Amino acid sequence: MAGGGEQGGISADWYLRLLDNLTQAVFLKDKSGRLVFVNESYCELMARRPEELIGRSDHDLFLPKLADKYRADDEYVIKTGLPLELIEENPAPDGSIRYVQVIKKPLIRDGKTDGVQGMFWDVTEQMRTRARSREHEERFERVARATNDTVWDWDLVAETIWWSEGISSVWGYAPKEVEDSLAWWTERLHPDDRDRV
Repeated sequence: MAGGGEQGGISADWYLRLLDNLTQAVFLKDKSGRLVFVNESYCELMARRPEELIGRSDHDLFLPKLADKYRADDEYVIKTGLPLELIEENPAPDGSIRYVQVIKKPLIRDGKTDGVQGMFWDVTEQMRTRARSREHEERFERVARATNDTVWDWDLVAETIWWSEGISSVWGYAPKEVEDSLAWWTERLHPDDRDRV
């Protein structure tokens, strides 16, 4: 870990143990893009020992296109001094694709940017769940569009309504006349029925 000594009575060794116990992969890179620190989770995700990683650059560890992208992200953080947070595809050692949430920030030492510090963690399952959810939504929309009935989905929080095209034949509105707002729909109810509905 960069630096050393004690801070608030806690030793650098304690900080190292803390970093090694995190489930997120943590790394430090110098300004040239070479790894100077990795925690145990980083090693596990990369399926390599620390000595196989320290001193190496992204171009030593990843395919050229991916390494170029990672280096460009690092240079952005170094030049702007701004953090970067994104979700990106990352090849797993077994060749499969996993998605990782990445946070990179400038590593500041003595008031100057000395490299990049970052962490990432696997969000593959969350991304797969989102993709399945989108597939279900698209399937629902296809079925709803295929029916002659009016089908709608009412979001009470956002106060929006999604309508199927069947509204045209049932209510006589052209699709372009139908708005997705709750107000549009409410205004078309008889005033005596609005509170009950």
